[in-house]
Amino acid sequence: MTLEELKSKMKKFEDAHVIFLAGKGYLIWRYDTGNTVQICDIEVYKKRQGIGRHLLWMMIQEFKDEDVNGIYGFTAEKNEIAQKFYKAVGFTLSDMIDNLYKRGAYLFTISYKEAKKIWKNLENI
Repeated sequence: MTLEELKSKMKKFEDAHVIFLAGKGYLIWRYDTGNTVQICDIEVYKKRQGIGRHLLWMMIQEFKDEDVNGIYGFTAEKNEIAQKFYKAVGFTLSDMIDNLYKRGAYLFTISYKEAKKIWKNLENI
């Protein structure tokens, strides 16, 4: 995926920010109500190399001086790889939410304070 293709994909996310690592992956996020940040989309082209964790670190650097309470997002019920990733990096997953996606979804959340603690050493990949 090129940066131009990614920007086109971003259009559905109002006021979205993108972190793009050419050939490695991307993360799209936005500010939301209640001083929260929503992870809208994340994709890593080569798994298990620390790229997803590094993208999270890069994201919190972009709003490190802001008054952010927490970070959240949704993942499809069938996306077990994403669920394992979010748990591994400190997110809490909710019980299944029916009717959010076709087969259900999970909400994943972490406080900003906790994220800074857990992700502080993820600068390098």
